[in-house]
Amino acid sequence: MEKQSKKFKIGIVFCGLLCLALIGLCLCQALWIYLPQKQEQKQFEQLRQLVLQTQEENDDGTSPYAFLKEKNKDFAGWLTIPDTIIDYPVMKSSERNPEKYLYRDFDTNDSYSGTPFVGLDCTDQSDRFVIYGHHMHLGTLFGKLDDYRDETFAKAHSVIYYETLTERREYRVFAALHTKIGDEAYYPYYEKMGDGMEIQAEFVNQIVKDACVVLDKTPPTDKQIVLLSTSSYYTGNDRFFVAAYREK
Repeated sequence: MEKQSKKFKIGIVFCGLLCLALIGLCLCQALWIYLPQKQEQKQFEQLRQLVLQTQEENDDGTSPYAFLKEKNKDFAGWLTIPDTIIDYPVMKSSERNPEKYLYRDFDTNDSYSGTPFVGLDCTDQSDRFVIYGHHMHLGTLFGKLDDYRDETFAKAHSVIYYETLTERREYRVFAALHTKIGDEAYYPYYEKMGDGMEIQAEFVNQIVKDACVVLDKTPPTDKQIVLLSTSSYYTGNDRFFVAAYREK
C-alpha cells in the first residue's frame, strides 16, 4: 500500500512537471510570435511620427513623404483607414520580384510582418490595383481587415485614404468578400489587376455578386478600384478583400 502511495505521488509530481514544461513551451512560442510583431509595429509607428514631424516642419509645399522616397525608392504611398490600426507605408517593387516586401520591412531587413505592397501586374496608377498585407496575430498590418465582415463596422469605416508624393486620394468601400486562390468556383480578382476599363463593369459587378458585405449595390464602373487583400485562416488558400472605388 505504501509503495502504491509513493508511486502515485511520483506520478503526480511527474504530471505537474510535464504541465509546467508545456506551459513554458507555450509561453516561449507566444513570445517568439509576439515580440517580433510588437517591435515591427513600433518601427512603423516611428516612421509615422517622422512623417508627422516632417509635415509640421515643411513650409514650402514639399510632400511629407518625400524623405521616405529618398530613403527607399520602392516607397509608393501611405495607406490610412481612420479609427483603425491600418496606417502604413505601401511599397511597390519590380515585376521580377513583386513580393519583395512580403517578409521585409521598410528598410528591406528581414521582417516577420513584412510591409504592405502593391501587387503584380499593376501600380497605384492602374485602373485596378491591389495592396497586400499580412493578417498578423496581434491584429497589426491587415490583421483586422476582416472586421469588414460586419456591416456596421464596414459602414463606420467606409473611407480609405491613400497618399502619394503628389496627391491625397479618397476611396469609398463598396464591398468586402472572402475568396480562395486557385479555386475555379471563385472569380480570380487577383488576375484582373492593371489597366483596361473595358472589363471594369464586369469586375465590379462580380465583386458585388460574390461579396459577403455590400455597401453599394451599384458602385461606379468608371472609377479606379483598389482592393485591400489579406490571408484568411479558414484554409491556406483563403483570402479576404475589401474593395473600394476612388472618389477624390
